[in-house]
Formats: sequence, C-alpha cells, structure tokens
Amino acid sequence: MRRCPMCNSSRVTNSHRKGFWENFVLPLMARRPFGCRECHHRFYGFSFGSRTRKRMGLVLLVLLLTMSAAWGLWHMIDTMTAPQRPPEAAPGTRP
Repeated sequence: MRRCPMCNSSRVTNSHRKGFWENFVLPLMARRPFGCRECHHRFYGFSFGSRTRKRMGLVLLVLLLTMSAAWGLWHMIDTMTAPQRPPEAAPGTRP
C-alpha cells in the first residue's frame, strides 16, 4: 500500500499528469504523480502498470522519431552547405 511521505497517511490517490515533465519525462522513469487526501501533498512514485508501459513505449517512439528527423535535417543541411569539389580525373590521365 502506498503512503504519503509527509504525513504517512494511506489515503493516497493517483494525480493527473500536468505539463511536459509529467507527461513525457516521468513515464521514461516509470514514475507517476500521486496526491495525499489528508495533507494535500503531491509527490511522485513508481508505477509499473500497463498504462505506464504503453506510455513509456509511446514516449520512446516519439523520442526516436524526433532524433531521426533531427539527424536527417542536420545531414541535409550539411550536404547542402558542403564545399563543392571538382570532379576527379580518370586514373592515368594528366590534368
């Protein structure tokens, strides 16, 4: 049973996720927000439920796609801004 770290009450409930940190970063660490009904303290605890695993997979997929798009954009810009090299002469010919 989960307990509040402030008042040690067992009247703890799941809290709604708010913002980027709680929606995208915390699921990567298998954590979620909880709230105490006695002292109204809000804290993070571990959660390994099926919804957390699904959210963790979704966040990892979005992260992978973002990194791939960033790498592709960087590669495209790098190729466009690279200095042009003259064509190579055939072997055995003089310039």
